[in-house]
Amino acid sequence: MNILELKSISKTYIKSKCNILALKSISLSLKPKDFVVIQGSSGCGKTTLLLIAGGLLKPDSGKVLLENRDFYSLSAGKKSETRGQKIGFVFQQFYLIPYLNVLDNILSASLGIKAKEKKERALELVKHFDLEDRVNHFPSELSTGERQRVALARAVFNKPKLILADEPTGNLDAKNAEIVVSYLKEFAKKGNAVLFVTHSTKIAKAFKNRIKL
Repeated sequence: MNILELKSISKTYIKSKCNILALKSISLSLKPKDFVVIQGSSGCGKTTLLLIAGGLLKPDSGKVLLENRDFYSLSAGKKSETRGQKIGFVFQQFYLIPYLNVLDNILSASLGIKAKEKKERALELVKHFDLEDRVNHFPSELSTGERQRVALARAVFNKPKLILADEPTGNLDAKNAEIVVSYLKEFAKKGNAVLFVTHSTKIAKAFKNRIKL
């Protein structure tokens, strides 16, 4: 069974009476262990595709199937619940909560988990992402690479089946970029899937499953 399937997705933005075609009849599918890279320059529709895949932006036409369920046929509440349980998001800008420390930023993703299990899960991720010395630090006290690792830990907290990564290495140096890609590869190998957006030709060429927009 596919984890994610996009069928003939199209999206046009209307700005100042001008139609901007962002996506035209894009189709792709991700099954367990897939790592698919979407590569292209700024403005080519990469982020639009990711938002549509995550149930955050309705396409003009086409279907988004998450584990064979039509994502956009769900009610707003059910769609939000499904997204929280099944999808993890990782962004270039991290979007950490500035007044929460590392542990609480990770815990902010918790959904329907008992209090004791939440803490155990968060501490497990702190160790996995090598953040034990930073657990009580705030985002402003972290390096760029550490902030992205916190964002990754938050993204996988609920044990999603799919990660949607929007330029997650865009603000990182080569070493930290390699670390992030390595973590995401590990996530996919465990039977999950990753849809990874990048403008970097170098990163895209390292993967067999890549789509150029």
